[in-house]
Amino acid sequence: MDSDYIRTTETNIGGASIKFKSVDGKETDKYNPRDIWGFIFKGQFFRSVDNELAMLVDTGKINYYINGFAGIGILTNPDHSAGHYMESESSCFLSPGDVTSKIYKMPLNTFEKKEDFRQLKKDFPQYKDVFDCMSHFGIPAKIYIIVRNCVADFNNSQKK
Repeated sequence: MDSDYIRTTETNIGGASIKFKSVDGKETDKYNPRDIWGFIFKGQFFRSVDNELAMLVDTGKINYYINGFAGIGILTNPDHSAGHYMESESSCFLSPGDVTSKIYKMPLNTFEKKEDFRQLKKDFPQYKDVFDCMSHFGIPAKIYIIVRNCVADFNNSQKK
């Protein structure tokens, strides 16, 4: 989808759904992120993760994704700074291997569940260096920046 995007909220269930406008201006049906695998919007790759969206922003041995709704916000409203969206919706995700592999949600504070991160470490022990770098989990502010920097450093070291 490379036309306009419309975010709708299902207030009765608390989840979000999305609509797109086709090139001829017609709106598509609402899609719950749970019901789609992924899509390309304005040249960016998005994947569905449970009832959320993830936008791919860095690739390598480990792929890094930001919150997809924040990513769509950045793409559709370039007048707002990326920081505005990231401060309000700062979840991030990782997927080792190619972009079709399982996506793991990273915990952003001490109150979030850490099952995905524990499973990621168990499934991919060969990436211990990057996990050690991410040992800062539990710091509530801007953890996505730590994760992104650790992944970027790791991926860059693998290219040498």
